Amino acid sequence: MKEIKKINGLSLAKIMGFLGLTIGLIADFAILLGITLTEQPFEFTSGAMLVILPLGYGVIYFLAGFLFGTLYNLIAKQVGGIKIEF
Repeated sequence: MKEIKKINGLSLAKIMGFLGLTIGLIADFAILLGITLTEQPFEFTSGAMLVILPLGYGVIYFLAGFLFGTLYNLIAKQVGGIKIEF
């Protein structure tokens, strides 16, 4: 059985940031699909929002990933890491 003793916070943050960006782009697609299917566009939708949404998700997920990695390392020192069996 292997144990995850430490997670590199920056590495996790990069992966999480990319995941957030991807989720933001999917949300953009859903918004654009909703605008296309309805005859009246959403009033709050603008070109800037369609850029800010994925970037906002990316930044929030990046920060959350870094925070999670750091907290995991602190807790894993005290109680042990996650055990994985291959």
